[in-house]
This record gives sequence, structure tokens and C-alpha cells, in this order.
Amino acid sequence: MSAFAAHPLHGVRLGKMERWLLYNAPNPEALFGLVLDQDSPRTRETLRRAMVKLEAVGLLERHRMRVYVRARDERGEGLIFRDGRFWRRADPTRAHAVRRNVVWQSSFGFQIVLRYDALLASGESIRWDARTVNRALEASGTTDRDHRRVQLAAREEDERDAVVLADRSRRTLVPEVPAEVCAIGQVKRWDLAVVVASSREPGAKADDLWQAALELWRTSSTEALCETVARLPRRAATPNERFRRRSWSLLGG
Repeated sequence: MSAFAAHPLHGVRLGKMERWLLYNAPNPEALFGLVLDQDSPRTRETLRRAMVKLEAVGLLERHRMRVYVRARDERGEGLIFRDGRFWRRADPTRAHAVRRNVVWQSSFGFQIVLRYDALLASGESIRWDARTVNRALEASGTTDRDHRRVQLAAREEDERDAVVLADRSRRTLVPEVPAEVCAIGQVKRWDLAVVVASSREPGAKADDLWQAALELWRTSSTEALCETVARLPRRAATPNERFRRRSWSLLGG
């Protein structure tokens, strides 16, 4: 077998994405690797394939890491009825852990980038020189992976803590009023309709109660709703309702 055929990059052609990934991956001694966490699934898949190709010829090393993204949560998108009013969550998404690849140049890949830096950066065709490649292979050493695992574990915990703590602010509720009610400025009649509907169907689901209140708002006058509310038995106000009434009173409402 000739010296040319013996080197590990014999017959290997690097495409645009392989070049980019090899050139931009951190060196093997770097604490933090390059996380393949692009927004586009297509881009992530293209990078994954490039990573597999580079890893197969010993130019890249990879680890797996949990990262946290916001994912759609249908349960969080629904209406909420609380304290006599309808609400929606300001952010109905939920934290979702996914696995992502984290890559570094291998020691061999680092030596290759040192020798072929200009060609990799320019995008020109690379003709692998057997002597150069084999010298890069001889110059490459072993990489201590233990410190990477420690750093990755710490990053996972930091990300998790950030998401868990952020969830508190994301649980904020915002008032929900039908668009047609807001359009003609009849929020007071809507509030009365909600009171009547909730008194008639105290155990109803929020969506059903919403439809019942909307039907009352469309078919009843403000005066009729006021009379109905006046005949309802008084119930003890919740702490939130008492606070809201006090706030309205202080504001002159």
C-alpha cells in the first residue's frame, strides 16, 4: 500500500458544512465546545451529518448535553376562570429538555486545521498530502475528556436552574376579554354576564362558562343583567376580589 493510500484522509472530500464545522469547532483543550443547537431543524440535521462524517475520520470529538427549550403546551393555552374573571397564561409554553451534540476538534483535527488553515477558510479544493497528514497524526496526542464532562454537567445544571426560575415569571396570568366586547367598549356588561353565568353553572369548565357568558352578553341588556345580579345570593369575596375592589375604590373607580 502506498503512503498516500495509508493516511486517514485518503479519498475524503469536505463539503461546505464540514469545512465550516471543523474550522469553527473549539480546539481540543477548550473548556466549552460548540453546541449544535441551531433553530432550524434542517440546519441541525445538516450539521449532524457533517459531524458524523468528521468524527468518522477522527477530525472531531463529540459529547451529548441536555439543553432546555420552550415547547408548546396545549394544557397551558386554555382559559382559566379564577376570582370571577377569565385569564390566560402570559406564556403557555413549558420547559422541555432535549439532547444536543457538543463538538470539539480532535487533537488530529486541530493539527489538520493548523496545516490547512488557509485552504479550509478559502473554500478551495483540498488535496490531502500524505506526508502532511501523517505528520499531523503523529503530532496529535490524547485529549483529557474528564474536564469536559465536568463542564458539561455544570452547564446543564445552570441551564436547568435558569429555566426553572424563569418559569415563575412565565406563569403570570393576564385578563382575557372577548375581542368583540372590547371593540364596542361594553366590558361592564361582560363582567355582569360572567357573574350571572358563573352563578348558574358553578362547576362548569372555563371554556363552557366563557360561551355561556358570551351568549348572555349578546342577548341581554346591561339593565337586565344588573337586575339578575342584584337578585343573586351574596357570597363571600375571595382575597383577590377584596384586593381588587379596594384598588378600584382607591383609584376612584
